[in-house]
Amino acid sequence: MNLVIVVRDWIVDRPDTALLCLSTIVGLFLVPAGLGPWIWLPVAAFAGLNFFLFLSPEYLFPRENPWICIALSVIPWVLFCLDLAMRGRASRVVAQTSLRSWIAWPLFRVMGVGGLYAAYAGALPADFAVTTVSADGLTALGAVVLWLLYRPQNKWYRTAVLFWCAYGLVSSLAFDWRWLTANPHFNLASASFDIRDYFTEFPNAWIPFFWVPMSILIHGTIFFKLYTEEIPP
Repeated sequence: MNLVIVVRDWIVDRPDTALLCLSTIVGLFLVPAGLGPWIWLPVAAFAGLNFFLFLSPEYLFPRENPWICIALSVIPWVLFCLDLAMRGRASRVVAQTSLRSWIAWPLFRVMGVGGLYAAYAGALPADFAVTTVSADGLTALGAVVLWLLYRPQNKWYRTAVLFWCAYGLVSSLAFDWRWLTANPHFNLASASFDIRDYFTEFPNAWIPFFWVPMSILIHGTIFFKLYTEEIPP
């Protein structure tokens, strides 16, 4: 009973964190089964990130080192997309998976709705939170609709997937740029201690260091499959 009370109070006090944890479970559960042994790679990357966040020395902690922020939030998806473009190992692995499973995966982006509470609590600027919420909410909703109405042989459906994927990709890249340029270490006009501090505390650091790169990776894969796969009869 005490555990139930603790969990209930935690959800009431920090609904943004509770939604993030729930969305993380959903996101890890939706990893495409067609990846075979590679299905464990996102799980291993997620575990490795948590080990780093807990055990990294102060000079490597993201809040103190903006270059670590760039390394964790940019390098993974850049390397993956380059491999896809060069038809490397990643392209051969994703070719064995279903497009539908990749369309469903961005459902985890519903976690962005937690930004509303963060803005209400004064932890995030309202304009940043509203932009994030609208982009993530629409992307998650689109994932559900397109998964339910899966018609890969229909040109209008594929056009809808293309526009949805482009929106999801651009919004993820925009988040990456906005949150990185918010770091006060760079002395830019867009600097924000609130954004930097919110997304470098645990577990909110999962968003820029794991789920945003994963979102870019997913949308890049969908584009790759739309471009390379033949339209089913």
